Amino acid sequence: MTNYNQAIEFNSKDANVYKGRGDVKALSGDFDGAIADYEQAIQLDPKHAHAKQLNANHAHAYSSRGHAYYQQENYEKAINDYNEAIRLTPNFANAYRNRANAFKKQGENEKADADFVKAAEVESSR
Repeated sequence: MTNYNQAIEFNSKDANVYKGRGDVKALSGDFDGAIADYEQAIQLDPKHAHAKQLNANHAHAYSSRGHAYYQQENYEKAINDYNEAIRLTPNFANAYRNRANAFKKQGENEKADADFVKAAEVESSR
């Protein structure tokens, strides 16, 4: 975590550093802190990125924030973030799988099953 803090001090405009620090916080169970860092990463990345890599980075920040919301049992916010990750990167199998798990928690089994199928399709097409 110290390295991420130092990197942010050096360059507070690097979205990837906030995403990385958010991942560390999430792994340690600090989901509020992780959400704050993912939010910063989302704000720093271009909203209308044209390059595929920028879209993928942005999608991962949304998906990671969605996972933190999922861990807090805030399934609606998690689903919203997974939706955005999928919009940015339509072949993001983990986002489909994670959204399926959130749908399951809400009792929306048909939506969950459709997302599990889509995740498998995406993975098999690689």
